[in-house]
Amino acid sequence: MMEEARGLLLTAPFELQRVRKLASADQARDLQSRAARTVFPQWDAPVSALEMARQRQRLSLGDYGLDGFLGGGLLTRGLIEISGESATGKTQLCIQLCLSVQLPVEFGGLGGAAVYVSTEGAFATRRLQQIQAAFQQRYDFLNMDMMDAVYVEHALTLDDLDVLLQLRLPKVMFI
Repeated sequence: MMEEARGLLLTAPFELQRVRKLASADQARDLQSRAARTVFPQWDAPVSALEMARQRQRLSLGDYGLDGFLGGGLLTRGLIEISGESATGKTQLCIQLCLSVQLPVEFGGLGGAAVYVSTEGAFATRRLQQIQAAFQQRYDFLNMDMMDAVYVEHALTLDDLDVLLQLRLPKVMFI
């Protein structure tokens, strides 16, 4: 039952409509909503962007200036794309977020884990170790090994990225 529900969530609504011989895409989306309630019973209903903003669940960037500019940090429960010119600190910011997300809520984190999707070849492992060492010094009283909850995935082509987003990430994130 649970495996079938997960499969429904990974299938496009138009494909569900065709395979299940449903009358409309709305019926397919309704089927996916019911499957989502089975897989994620803690979710009452889909949450709009406005509702997420009202809930104010945010992840601190670890910098008071940036957190203030963003209204307390980055909104959670969604995808965030970090883009910009070369050497502007994108990797640094993403690695810092991968570590910050692990912190307890009272320290601006979410008590969770992170998946870093590398699209440019080799991951900056050495940089992760350097930033992690600084986090360990800053939060040494928490006794956490922050390298355990950073998962690195590589997607060098659009096909790799599609497989990652459609098949591999849902397994890493929800199982």
